[in-house]
Amino acid sequence: MSHLHQSKAVKQMLVLAVLVAALTTYSVVHGTNGEQLQAQAVIVQHANSVLGEPEPTQLVDPNFVIFPEPEVTVYCPSCQEPKAVTPLPTMPPAPTPVDTHAPILLQDTFSSEASINNYSIMDVAQPSDFQHSTWRTEDGLLKQMGDYSESAIDKETIAVTGDESMSYYEVAVQADGGRTPVGVVACYTSQGFYLLRAYPAPDIGESGGDAMSSVDSRGWILERYNLQTNTRTLMADGLPSAGYIQGQWSSLKIQVGLGTVAAYMNGNRIAVVQDSKYPSGKVGLYSEARYARFDNLVVSRLASSIPDR
Repeated sequence: MSHLHQSKAVKQMLVLAVLVAALTTYSVVHGTNGEQLQAQAVIVQHANSVLGEPEPTQLVDPNFVIFPEPEVTVYCPSCQEPKAVTPLPTMPPAPTPVDTHAPILLQDTFSSEASINNYSIMDVAQPSDFQHSTWRTEDGLLKQMGDYSESAIDKETIAVTGDESMSYYEVAVQADGGRTPVGVVACYTSQGFYLLRAYPAPDIGESGGDAMSSVDSRGWILERYNLQTNTRTLMADGLPSAGYIQGQWSSLKIQVGLGTVAAYMNGNRIAVVQDSKYPSGKVGLYSEARYARFDNLVVSRLASSIPDR
């Protein structure tokens, strides 16, 4: 071999050594098994080209697949469209609130003693010799004062006001019956009326009912009263524990409209009944003729159908 050929061979060997070292180091440090095989194939290919040897048929793992590099998306709030936010499921509508702006048909705070003149006193189903009950307005309240008899049990009385043409309304009042039944009346005419009558809840230790009441073992009654026959039709009632709390004001309310009668105590609906016997009439405040106090009577037009609550 000539000196020129020896120099060329030495240079080729040096180039080959550097190439093998670089590619081997890269494949070991960065590559997976398949990538190392691929790097080895590249080394052999370059070595053969330097040395002038023919390429081998195949030294690469036939199962090795080179996947393309994934595209990298850089987050850039200022250059991307805002991502759509999936809305939360729509909550069911809230219960219909009381319409405080409903037209007021009648209102009485009993601030004037003369307001008693706006009421007719109806003593229910009493004989002609019955001494009529006494009602008066004083101290900003409507008071049922009794009937001056020794026993007033079963002697029911109603203070009636308003117009018989009133319909589709609610009547509400604050009431205190002491230990006697107390109630509110709707659609009063000469034919009859609807009555929500509440009884005092039994004291702790009592078995139920009120010894001073004409009806035992009930907390409240919703009934239809026929004045032509002096008969009652029970529409709904509640347990003694559902009666009013003695010594506290209780809110009583009746709604009438579209053949429906609904009753409420202290803001809670306690009964709703389909009945169209008395579609219109006056309103009234009920008590047995011994003791009762009433305040803040309000009659308002229903703005729509009776709320489903």
